[in-house]
Parts: sequence; C-alpha cells; structure tokens
Amino acid sequence: MKRKEFLLQGINFEDKGIEIGPSFSPICPKKEGYQIEIIDHLSREMLIEKYKNDIYVNKFLGNIEEVDYIWRGEAYEDLIGVNKKYDYIIASHVIEHTVDLLNFLNGCSFILKESGVINLAIPDKRFSFDCLREITSIREVINNNRMKCFERHSLGTYIDASLNTSADRNGGPYVAYGSQDCVERLNVTEEISAVNAYEDKYNSSTYSDLHGWIFTPNSFSLLIYELNLLKLIDLKIKKLHKIPNSIEFLVQLEKGKEEYFPNKFLSLQTKKCEDFIEGYKFLEKIKMCKNEKIYLFGYGTKTNSYRDVIENCGKKIGGIIVSDNYIEQTEKENGIILLSQIIPSEEVLIVICVGGDAREEVEQLLVKNKFYNYI
Repeated sequence: MKRKEFLLQGINFEDKGIEIGPSFSPICPKKEGYQIEIIDHLSREMLIEKYKNDIYVNKFLGNIEEVDYIWRGEAYEDLIGVNKKYDYIIASHVIEHTVDLLNFLNGCSFILKESGVINLAIPDKRFSFDCLREITSIREVINNNRMKCFERHSLGTYIDASLNTSADRNGGPYVAYGSQDCVERLNVTEEISAVNAYEDKYNSSTYSDLHGWIFTPNSFSLLIYELNLLKLIDLKIKKLHKIPNSIEFLVQLEKGKEEYFPNKFLSLQTKKCEDFIEGYKFLEKIKMCKNEKIYLFGYGTKTNSYRDVIENCGKKIGGIIVSDNYIEQTEKENGIILLSQIIPSEEVLIVICVGGDAREEVEQLLVKNKFYNYI
C-alpha cells in the first residue's frame, strides 16, 4: 500500500477534517476539494517567508495552504472551539515534535467525532537520524505530563538530541536498516561540553524544535496499548503499516477501549524487541552474498547510505540502476545504469532503496525484467 493511500483511508471529500502542521506538504489539499482546515505554528505568509531561502523546500512554496488556526501551545479545543468536531485528523511527522504527548493525543481525541479516525505518519528511529537515541518509554510520557511540560521540551531531551542526533557519512538523515556502522553523531567533531553549557543554550531560547519522542512501529503500538489500559487516553490502534525501506511508519487511530490480554501484551513486548533485530538482517544478507552482482536501485542520499554499508562489508557495487524515467537527470553521471540496459540473464542481487511511494512500481519493473532475487 502506498503512503498517501493509507493516510487517506476512511476519508471522503464530504467529510470535515483537520490537518495539523502540513507546512509545504499537505496530505489533503484544499485545492483538491477536501473539506479541511489547517493548524500550523505560523500563517501561510510567515511559512513562505520561513522557507523561501531553503533550496530543498522553496520549490514547494505553492503547496502551502491558508492556515485556519495558528497554534501557540494552547489546547486544541481552546484554539478551535469546544463544540467543533471532525471526521478525521491528519498529522505527518508532527507527533514526535509535540512537547506533551498525552496532551496531543487527548487534544486530537477531543475534537474528533466518535466514529472518526486519526491518521499519522511517524519516523521510525531505526532508519532516521534518531537511530542512536533511546526509544520513548511510558515512564517519560507520564512524568512529562504530570510535571506539566506544556510549552517546551525538557533540558534532558534537549541535551539528548544535541548529543545523539546522527547523520550518515554523506550528511543525510537516512540510515540503512538501523546499522550504526554507517552513522556518526551529527556533532561528533565537537567536544562534549559540561552540562551548564547546554543549559545556557537551552535557557537562551524560548523553544527548541526537536524530536522529543522516539518510536519504532511496535514500541508505538505497545505504548498506545498501555496508555489506553491505564485510561490515560481513549484511543487505540486501528491499523498500522510499515512501508518497506522507509524512514517512517503509518498509523490509524480510532476511539475505543482496550481490554487487557496477557498474550497480546507479551506479544507486543516481544515485537518491540524484534524491531531492533530486524534492523541487522540487511547486513547479514549482504555478508552472505558471494559471487552475485550487487546493484543499487534508487537515486539520492539514501542510495549513498546503502552503498556505504555494502562497501563496508567488503562487497563491490556493480552500479546504480535507475528507472528509464530518470534518464535526463542521470545521463551525465558515472556508474548510472538504466533498468532497460541490464541483461536479464545475469545473476543479480538488487537492493531496493527507494521511497515507499515508488516501491510497488519498482517491484513491477523488477519482475518484468526477471529480477526476483532482491532485498
């Protein structure tokens, strides 16, 4: 299933929805006919001003929606009105930035109709710049809420993000299947200062935009289950989808009460541990390759991350394969091979490293060209 297809599940054009923090990449644009309102931290004009000099973003400025509600940290019901309810809520890469996770979830629930859904896109720590950070525990979520950390992340969270945010060797945010062999701390060249140096920086700013909450798909599932059993939230997971070879996973929440089943609880605990084991299967597969020709299918930073991991395992890359649609972008680059140029009779191991949205298309191309042996 493609990313947008999942995030649009349960949503019709006539439904009333709200999208939180879409910035320059809305899931349900108003111009496409969705009956949707927007919450963001700045107005449309201010968002355009914020991103106009960002070379990676400024080409998307036309996608920025008119913002209906400018959020300043207040409860959503206070911002929108206690009597306004929505059929659906969408938030892509928002929940990890929230200061109080419980308040965010309960705020969404308050403005959601009883039959509504909340569709979330959430970073998977194993494949992002959070790979060196510890996953969020229920202890942190409850303590943070009870200590009334509403306006800004804690000093400890700020220091953790400062010390342990990582980058791959090419400076990108992607990490090949959680391998710590291909990453380093973003600030690894800086000497770690005494805690008061970080405290001074922290106190000199009114807000630090960082990832306060760190998840894998199964750690998030367990956390939501525990919070529901404790009656701290009235939301439960309806669907969860992990996009292969992607830095994120997708979740659909609905209102409802969970029942405690020991087997379910233990299963979620086990799967939470298996998330980390899965992260190293890629390396094991590569190490087992002997004479196969290894090609990368993809283009960009993530492809370079995979190249690093494979070459660190002592294997050679035969080349970078791209779809024939990319011929104009890649014709002047060395080592680029079009899919149509690969000889089907060769024994080839192909490592797919493309975004989730393209995976289905890529798989069809591989099968069409008789390449069945791929990761």
